Amino acid sequence: MKTIEEAINNFIFENESDIRLDLGAAGFDYVKQAFKTGVELAKKFIPIEEELPKEDIWAFSKKVIIQFIYDDKICFATGQYDYAMKKWYSGDNEIDNVIAWRYINIE
Repeated sequence: MKTIEEAINNFIFENESDIRLDLGAAGFDYVKQAFKTGVELAKKFIPIEEELPKEDIWAFSKKVIIQFIYDDKICFATGQYDYAMKKWYSGDNEIDNVIAWRYINIE
């Protein structure tokens, strides 16, 4: 697994000309900070073992971003937890292997 710094440097290397063209020389510092901020936000997912989203009036949670395992990859979708069925859904599709979630709007 790459460190955050390795991932940042790799991203900058692969996108150097676009970054320089769109943001100028100072863009590299901006991209580094944005990348780090994105990683920190991603870390704020709440494991389902710790807490579930608040129940809404119809026994569903509010819509949240869910993190789940599919084909040995970490995936994301918007969805809801159904308290009556004790299952996660994205639209009409049941989502298995949910590991964490977070509210869509940061409160």
